[in-house]
Formats: sequence, C-alpha cells, structure tokens
Amino acid sequence: ITGSGPAYAFEMAHILSDWEVLSHLDKSQLKEMIAEMFLGAARLMQASDESFEALRNQVTSHKGMTYEALQVFSKQKWGKTLKEGLDKAYQRGKELAQS
Repeated sequence: ITGSGPAYAFEMAHILSDWEVLSHLDKSQLKEMIAEMFLGAARLMQASDESFEALRNQVTSHKGMTYEALQVFSKQKWGKTLKEGLDKAYQRGKELAQS
C-alpha cells in the first residue's frame, strides 16, 4: 500500500479540487488548503495512539456536516469499493512478480 498509497491520496485530492462548491477558490489556494488537510490528518495519525476509527469519530459531530458525508460514503459502499480496488492492485502485483 505504501507504493500505491500516494496515488490514492492524490486521487482524493483531485476529486476535492474538482468539487464545484470549491471552484471559486484560486487554484493555488485550493491546492494548499487540500494539502494542509492531508498533512494535518497525517500529523494527527502519527501523534495519536487512537485507532483511525476513533480519530474519525473524534472529528465527526453527530448529525453534522462530516457525519452527513460519511453517511453517503457508507451508503455508496465507498469502503467496499476501495477494498475491491486494493484487492485488484494486490492481485496485479502478484502477477507482475511472477513474470
């Protein structure tokens, strides 16, 4: 996952930067804002002994904005889709190792 992981983060950043609600922002300002979001989350993950789930819950207000987005992600089976992609990448890695 460390080899492909940055591409997954970049894809999420791309999706965020392409979101119409943020389209009014200056592109360099938007890039910096998204990069800082990832950097802050990474620093929190490194500094905390809490699980990723616990950290997510700590920054999610019940019935708040983040909660609503997470509900949609869950309903759309975002986690399942991500795991399917990871499985596909893993299988491809095994194929490439054999050739």
